[in-house]
Amino acid sequence: MRLLRASDVPVSEDAVFRYSRRRAVSLALLVIVAGVGSILFGRRQPAGVIRYVSLYAGAIFLFGLFFLRGYVTARFRNSNWLALITPTGLFLKFRSYLNYALPDSDQTVVFIPYQEIQSAGLLTEHMASADAQGHRATQTVRYVELDLSVDLNLLEMALSAERAKPAPREKHWYGTSSTLYSHYPVRVVRPSFVQVQWSATPRRKAFLKALPPSVPIVPPIQHSEDFTRLAMQTPEQQRQRLRQLDAAGQTVLAVSTARRLFGYDLATAKGFIDGLRNDESEPSASGSA
Repeated sequence: MRLLRASDVPVSEDAVFRYSRRRAVSLALLVIVAGVGSILFGRRQPAGVIRYVSLYAGAIFLFGLFFLRGYVTARFRNSNWLALITPTGLFLKFRSYLNYALPDSDQTVVFIPYQEIQSAGLLTEHMASADAQGHRATQTVRYVELDLSVDLNLLEMALSAERAKPAPREKHWYGTSSTLYSHYPVRVVRPSFVQVQWSATPRRKAFLKALPPSVPIVPPIQHSEDFTRLAMQTPEQQRQRLRQLDAAGQTVLAVSTARRLFGYDLATAKGFIDGLRNDESEPSASGSA
């Protein structure tokens, strides 16, 4: 395993996995059609509530293109890629394609030789939660999971450094702004897993098929968690569930769940999960957020 700058990676279009440009353009066109349609509909109405609401909605849709432009244009940049398969190994870019304004001098790509991959597979997480008004929603996140045989400390430090990057200052015709997207497609799960959040094309099954036969493919995993139900359980039941998640290799999810349940910051949540693993007591509240 080694880290590189994105500009040092020769991206081949034959084996690259990118975020869909077609979807970005389709979304922009949908917003344009909705905006223009609302305005045309409103102009045909007599003066009244329907007319003004339609015109207002159309203006909002078209104004939304201003904020959507970065999402669309980012997908047409050379930096719009997630994974690259080569004869000797694969490249994973852990900097979001949306954060293209960050310095190119940073090491944002990890190269993993095939001999360091013990297995590869698909992981799908379904996470149910409820807001303050009691409205329930389920979020589904899809990953490619790699089980590696090497020390992941180097990659973990690079991922931490990427998350700590400040928003870059950009000059525009209307002034100066700073934007940083909270999109981090690669994560490390102890003891040996690298998980890649997959929303690129081709789909993740095509990615697995493109790997050489020397990489074992394991059966897909489905994981579900109801955070609303877990929040109503006793503290001991909550700790037991967190132990189960950690023991199943879902350490990142266990840490995230601990943060939601107890209001911990990231470092305290990690320490809490480590303590559960070693049957230690809960960390003091002084480390919580």
